[in-house]
Amino acid sequence: MVEHEGRSWARFAMPVLWLSAAGVVRLAGSPLRTTMHSLPVPGAVGAEVFYVRTGFHYSLSLAGMLAIFAIVYGVLAMVRVRYRRWMGYAHLALSAGGALLILSPAQFVAMTADASLDPLAAFDIWNRVSAVGYAMTLGGMAMFVAVLVDAWRRRVLPRLHG
Repeated sequence: MVEHEGRSWARFAMPVLWLSAAGVVRLAGSPLRTTMHSLPVPGAVGAEVFYVRTGFHYSLSLAGMLAIFAIVYGVLAMVRVRYRRWMGYAHLALSAGGALLILSPAQFVAMTADASLDPLAAFDIWNRVSAVGYAMTLGGMAMFVAVLVDAWRRRVLPRLHG
C-alpha cells in the first residue's frame, strides 16, 4: 500500500519541531556572547554568578541536546516506531521550556540589573526561575524514558507461523 504523500511526511513533524526548538535555544543564547564579560550585577562580589556569565556556552550544549533528540525522533519516525504523540510533545515542551528557563537569568539580569533597586534580589528571583528550568529538563528526561517504554510496549511483534 502506498502512503499518501502528505501523510508520509507527517511522521517527521516531531523531529522538525525538535530542530526548531534547538534553533530557538541557540538564538536565545546568542546575545549572551556579547554580554558575557559585561553583565551588570552590582554588589555581586562573592555571589554565585559564574553560570550567568557562561550562559552562551550553556546555550550551545542545550541546543545540542535538543538536536540529539531531533535525531532520535527522526530515527524513530524512519523505522516507524509507534508511541503516543502527546508524550513526545510533552517531552519537547518540558525539555525546550526548561532549556529556555535555564538561560533566563543571564538574559534578564543583564537587561534589568541597572534598573533594579536591589540587583541581588532580582538575581535571586531569576536564579529560582533557572532552578525551575533544571527541574523541567529533568522531567523531560523522565518523559523521554516514558516515550521509550511506551514505544517498546506498543511494538508489533512478528507472528510465527509453524
